[in-house]
Amino acid sequence: MRYSGTFHRLAAKHERTFAEERKLERVKSSIKDLCFDIRCEVVFNSHTFNITMPDNYAVGVPGI
Repeated sequence: MRYSGTFHRLAAKHERTFAEERKLERVKSSIKDLCFDIRCEVVFNSHTFNITMPDNYAVGVPGI
């Protein structure tokens, strides 16, 4: 949930600083690592992301 909130907050900004861009990339990397640990796949869209389970069930992650 912490990564979801940070991702949605930074993705919604139209103009990000260099530090915010780096933080967004670190958050994306952390989300990918967590999903890999539980054998799921993450799909990033422009301002949201979905998690696909091993049985191909997709879950949209809401902004918090």
